[in-house]
Amino acid sequence: MARRLYWVILGTIVALAALATLYELNSRQSAPTGPEPGPSGGQQAVVSMSAFEEVGITLPSSANNINAVSGSLQNFTSYYRFDLPRSELEQFQSTLSWDEPPHAGAVPATFADEFMRREFPWWLQQPPQQFTVGAASFNRDAGAPIKQAFVFDTSDQQTVVVYIVASDL
Repeated sequence: MARRLYWVILGTIVALAALATLYELNSRQSAPTGPEPGPSGGQQAVVSMSAFEEVGITLPSSANNINAVSGSLQNFTSYYRFDLPRSELEQFQSTLSWDEPPHAGAVPATFADEFMRREFPWWLQQPPQQFTVGAASFNRDAGAPIKQAFVFDTSDQQTVVVYIVASDL
């Protein structure tokens, strides 16, 4: 009887922790003032620059259609997406500390998160037609270093869609 009660309590704690994580992911989605028209006519969520800076990414001023969501239970993980004029891709890439510079390769499994696809339509829904992948890192003043995984969707001739997963794993 005591063993069964233990498992019921443990299951409840795990369920509450999962709900807290989902709530945090949904509540920390950065769009405090709602959508605004983007430079290309699409919708653009207003996202705090600090959301990018906390993981060592300097967002280019020309970036638009910006989205970000982050959360943590034991480890910190954030998902970012923005559009960038193709002419500025190399400049943006030069600001990062590459562990694996952008190259042709498979989309990393971390980008195939079913929760992200279901809850956030701005997230990568399927592998792009043309893309490169890369990995970088950022050393914070305190805490574990941040690992950054990138997918650069270069399917469009004018605009690059940048997807980033940043984590302290």
